[in-house]
Amino acid sequence: MRDILESIPIWLYLVLVAASVPLGCLTGTLGGAVTPFALAAIPTCAAALSGQRTTAMVTAFAACAVSLAGWWFCVGQSGGAACWLTPAIGAASLLAIAGMILAVMEQLDGDIAQLHKQTTQYVRALYERDKREEQRAQQSAGTERPGGPHAGSGQLSQRETINFAMLLLTLQDVAQRISTNLDLETLVPTILDTARSSLKCQSCQLYFWNPADKTLRRADSGKCRDNPRYVPKPNQGAARWVIENRQILTRQSVERDYNLRSILQEDPSMPDAIAPLTVGGELLGLLVVDEVEDSSLTFVRMLYILSHNCALGIKNAQLFKRIEDMARHDGLTGLLNHASFREELDGLVGQAEADGSPLAVIMSDVDHFKKFNDTYGHQAGDHVLREVARLWRAVMPDDAILGRYGGEEFVCALPGSDLERARELAETLRQHLANQVLVFEGQELRVTASFGVAERTEEIASSRDLVRVADEALYEAKQQGRNRVVCYVPESVGLTSGQAPSL
Repeated sequence: MRDILESIPIWLYLVLVAASVPLGCLTGTLGGAVTPFALAAIPTCAAALSGQRTTAMVTAFAACAVSLAGWWFCVGQSGGAACWLTPAIGAASLLAIAGMILAVMEQLDGDIAQLHKQTTQYVRALYERDKREEQRAQQSAGTERPGGPHAGSGQLSQRETINFAMLLLTLQDVAQRISTNLDLETLVPTILDTARSSLKCQSCQLYFWNPADKTLRRADSGKCRDNPRYVPKPNQGAARWVIENRQILTRQSVERDYNLRSILQEDPSMPDAIAPLTVGGELLGLLVVDEVEDSSLTFVRMLYILSHNCALGIKNAQLFKRIEDMARHDGLTGLLNHASFREELDGLVGQAEADGSPLAVIMSDVDHFKKFNDTYGHQAGDHVLREVARLWRAVMPDDAILGRYGGEEFVCALPGSDLERARELAETLRQHLANQVLVFEGQELRVTASFGVAERTEEIASSRDLVRVADEALYEAKQQGRNRVVCYVPESVGLTSGQAPSL
């Protein structure tokens, strides 16, 4: 009732009172003075009952003003003295009624708040007593809940016992499926399938945690098998609690724990369980489990075992991927190293031979690179190589395979590009390098490079031959003065655009 009254706008009260002016003029002076108070009594009382002190007072004063206006329009009629007295009595009556109602309502609100406070204290005391009894029962039974104080589902009883045989089988199955998988792309579906079968749940999602921007990313976003009912938000509800506390949180424990009930108010669609994936205190992600058939202590133990094994498997896969990347890429520039580039080029040559698509290779060498090391030191030379690699990435298309071939030599494979397209890209990169001013420790460094370009043909069929003829074109570019692009043409080596005096 109170919510309904509070939803009545104040302008409705004032319109109702203002509408009494014509009625007052029609009914006579005394009637016109009484009419506004009769009409304003109901909204004034309603405003007072709803706790709207300002609305009640404004309505009462508006009734007084309207009654005076009605008397003024009817001043020539009889009963003028009574019309002065009637607004005063009416206003005092309305204000008194509104004041009494407001006082009573404030007293009732205070009593209700006191009762609510006492109820909260009683509930908290009962919860603390139950908590102490539960802890004593667990100590006497020698049990400990995995994942922190809120992960379990209550005291051990005859109905709620742990199936240790099932836990042992689950541990063996999890170790066999997850621990030996070092490929992160295949590990994620393995984890989800293992979780669904071991935990007997209909829905299971894995999210990776990004500590840099504090966001969660679904691990199988590109291959979603189901549409989850719940999407965790790292700054809200159950997911935030798990991220902050690094402990398993079940919906059952939240419903039982008075201190955690606010999570359900903030996150009403919370799933059956959320488990953190941590290794050595580092949070790797979250495992979200929902629609569980049985949420007993056996389920909590299984989730505890599964989450720890999943975290170890993910960490091992990430470390393996990092080591693999370090083995395949040049540590200074981040480009593929010599061996990895040749491996990628072999694959591209096989693909070009199969579908007949063009394939070109660009080789480049930084001109007079030794002088950077001799004049400014090897750190300046490293800076030059990093900046040259950055420009290669900026100019070459996304499908280009870039590599550092050795020393100051760079190489690029361009699938789907012919000789002319490769020449244009090489010339663009040459101009960028020539126009770029590199700064190292306050020193301006001018860098140029020479380029050799070759295209795969029937005569140049293998990856070895393709790199060889591109290297020959590069050698010719250096012989002709450096800072230029030379394309390899069968039976001869021809000079193309991009000529410039060497520095």
